[in-house]
Amino acid sequence: MVYHCIGCESFHLQPLSKRVESGTMRKYPPSIGPPVDRLCEHCGSTFRLGGPIWSDPIHDPTFVAGLLESVKVSAQSYGTVDRIKGVLSVIAEELHDVPLFHVLDELCVILHCDSLKMLALRSAIMDRGYRVSLSHTNANAVKTDAPHGVVWDIMRNWVKQHPVKNVKPDSPAAVILSKEPQFETSFNVRSDANPTSRALKLSRFPQNPEANWGPKPRAKRQIADGGSNMAAKRKRLQRKGDHLPDPATPDATPDSTK
Repeated sequence: MVYHCIGCESFHLQPLSKRVESGTMRKYPPSIGPPVDRLCEHCGSTFRLGGPIWSDPIHDPTFVAGLLESVKVSAQSYGTVDRIKGVLSVIAEELHDVPLFHVLDELCVILHCDSLKMLALRSAIMDRGYRVSLSHTNANAVKTDAPHGVVWDIMRNWVKQHPVKNVKPDSPAAVILSKEPQFETSFNVRSDANPTSRALKLSRFPQNPEANWGPKPRAKRQIADGGSNMAAKRKRLQRKGDHLPDPATPDATPDSTK
C-alpha cells in the first residue's frame, strides 16, 4: 500500500505482510503500521491510501542487458530498432530497487518556483551521496533512494537562490519553505549526472506518430452501397428499429372477426 500526501505528493510504502523464516518454515504475518503520522511531516497535509502495488523490482537487469545486446546484434530485423534500444537503455539505467519516483515539474509547481534543470537536480542529489535515475515511464521522473526530506531541502536551497512570490499562507509551499534547509546545495552539473542514454541522444521516450494512435478496427468487407465509412454506417443504422411494434403496447387495430 502507499500513503500519498495530498499536499506535497510525498509517498510512503506500507507492506501488507512480512516474511519470517525459521528453519524450513516460512510465515507471513501482517506488517505493523502505518509508516507515517496523521499529517505529513513536510507540509502538514493529510494522506490518501492507495494500492496495493508491487514494490519489488519489476525488471531483471541480466535479462534486460541480454535483450539489449540481442537487439543490437539483430538490428536489421527490427523496423523500430532505435526506439527499442532507447527504451531498453533507460530501463537498464533505472534504479530497480526504488519502486516510485518524484516528478520534477510537480516539485516546482508545488513550491511555485522557477523550473529546475534535471541535470542540476540529479547532481545535487548525487552530491549528497544518494543514487538517482530516470524512469522509463516518465521523461521528468526523479527516481532516487534519497529521503523526501533531502529532496525538499534541495528544493528549499533552489528557492533561496530563486525566490518565489505570493505564496499563500498555510499552503503546502508555505509550510515547506518555512523550514530552513539542513545543508547547502550546489547546483553545478556533474559530469556523471548525465545518463549514458541521454548523452548518446537515444530515442528514449518516443512519441506516438499521430493522435489517438493505436490498434484500429479490424478490416471489414466492402458492402454494396459503399458504406465502408463507420460514420455513414452508424447514420444508416440509426433508429433502424423504430418501425417495429412495441411488444409492451397492446395492438390497437380493431379485430376484423368481431
